[in-house]
Amino acid sequence: MIAARAAICRPGSAARLVAIAAMVALLPPIVVAGPASAYWSVDTSATSVGAASAAIVNAGPTPTATVANRNQVTVNWTATTLSNGVAVTGYAVTRYNSANVAQSTLAGCAGTITATTCIENGVPDGLWTYRITPLLQNWVGVQGTASTQVRTDTTAPVNNISVSTPSNARVVKNGDTVWVRTNDAAGSFTLSNALTDAGGSGAASSNTGGLGGTTTGWSHTPSSVSTPVGGPFVSNAFSWTSNATGAPVVGVAGVDNYGNTASTTIPIKPDNTAPTGGAISYIDGTTTSKTQSISLAAISDAESGAVAGSRILQRSIAQLTGSTCGVFGSYIDHITSPATLPTAQTVATPAGFCYRYQYVFTDSVGNLTTTVPSNAAIVTVRSYSTTVAATGGILNYYRMADTNTTIADSMPAANNGTYVNAPLGGQAGAPGTDTNTSVLFDGVDDYGTINRQIQNDFSIEFWFKSTQGRGNSTNWYDGAGLVDAEVGGISNDFGISLMANGRVAAGTGNPDSTILSAAGFNNNAWHHVVFTRTAASGSLVLYIDGAQVATGTGGTQPLNASAKISFGHIQTSAAAGTSHYAGNLDEIAIYNAPLTLATVQDHYQVGILP
Repeated sequence: MIAARAAICRPGSAARLVAIAAMVALLPPIVVAGPASAYWSVDTSATSVGAASAAIVNAGPTPTATVANRNQVTVNWTATTLSNGVAVTGYAVTRYNSANVAQSTLAGCAGTITATTCIENGVPDGLWTYRITPLLQNWVGVQGTASTQVRTDTTAPVNNISVSTPSNARVVKNGDTVWVRTNDAAGSFTLSNALTDAGGSGAASSNTGGLGGTTTGWSHTPSSVSTPVGGPFVSNAFSWTSNATGAPVVGVAGVDNYGNTASTTIPIKPDNTAPTGGAISYIDGTTTSKTQSISLAAISDAESGAVAGSRILQRSIAQLTGSTCGVFGSYIDHITSPATLPTAQTVATPAGFCYRYQYVFTDSVGNLTTTVPSNAAIVTVRSYSTTVAATGGILNYYRMADTNTTIADSMPAANNGTYVNAPLGGQAGAPGTDTNTSVLFDGVDDYGTINRQIQNDFSIEFWFKSTQGRGNSTNWYDGAGLVDAEVGGISNDFGISLMANGRVAAGTGNPDSTILSAAGFNNNAWHHVVFTRTAASGSLVLYIDGAQVATGTGGTQPLNASAKISFGHIQTSAAAGTSHYAGNLDEIAIYNAPLTLATVQDHYQVGILP
């Protein structure tokens, strides 16, 4: 700003000039905006003719700011003068935050400062700069450039303490407490302090003191760690002996670069007690379901905690032969972190095996608990093959998984047969009969033959899939042979066939008696067939897909006219294609007893399970 005073005089009028000068001297300053301040100086003396001149107030200096005691800022600057060397009469000190917004200066640096230094006490935490404005009486000079930035910090840092990875998994920090499993071996751990100091002077060091409390079996050398710069800072080791019983405490102090300190007390406690709970239960007995529901109760631990521990559902498996479980193998891990109640854990149980389960879990330091069902439950999951093989009265069981010329009998009788003209093995099998395959007959000349071992009471059971059929008669021996022991003429024979309209025909000879299903079973879908004969009454029953579809009465004599039973054609039709079956056959079982409706339905239900 420029302040000016002027005098105007006429030549030769010295007295008037003096008078005017005296008057001008009494005028207030005139303030003019600008980069500098100036004022008029008037020189009057007894002999002068009057004089006037302007002087400029120099801009404020750049100060230096230093911090002591975390929030005490000392500001220093050099003196400012006018351009003619006259000193200013004072200074204004202004503090700015990190966003360059002027703040209210605290006592010590507030108002007009006549010295070239001031001390501002109790400055709030933050980053600050200072600027100086020179003052000349009531004239304000230009504010100088800012000091370098300084920080004030009275806030303690924050400890973030964790257990550094020990040589084993027997140590965990839960809240502020460190839990240690001490009962099996000696060991050690360290504490890592990832000290934070958001917006402060920065993490400087972390210090651990000596052990307090009960220290039996424990040792530690106090430490003060300042590397790496900024942390994390790792303490000296805390070591314990095997079966240490002490429960020491240690103080941890995190320090920032201004000396603000955060103190934490860490209790160290032994945890040698296994977690509790975890009761396990599941079905005990035989089932056809290929999934099981296992109930697992919650577990708890009052010390290191069970939440961070491991939880594993283990199982042991034995082969199911008939209705008997074989030798169980070792328990192996099956599901990690299984569902617990109120949600049950669902497990897959492929058929044909026996299963046992146990629940193994630990707390956070590895104390282990194993629970088993209170009733030593065993899940026996029947497959179609194990169900059939365990059925009373079974003689022969041909699973039709053959890929060579032998028809294999899986029962002890080992009544193996022979394929003729190479029917095609290895085809997809009936549903629910596991991964076992079927045999495809071509309807031209393929068939198979076995020795007959039934004659009085019997049942013949199998699965078929076809789009074919032959004949429209009411006699089984006029159809496409499925399972047949036909002998020409009035004979003690029997058989099952598929008619052209998809009816299944089954009968016995002497006298010829045939019972028939409804039409439509040649629909290229798998169908389950059971034909039973009771010798004493001559009763004949035909079941398809678990339902009784036809009954009748035949002779009561032994049906022993044929020494063979054929698969895939009528035995008396020698000409190619006259009675040959085109389609798949699977799971042919022969019994020396008539199966009941309940057994037939059970076999069918097991056979259609996915």
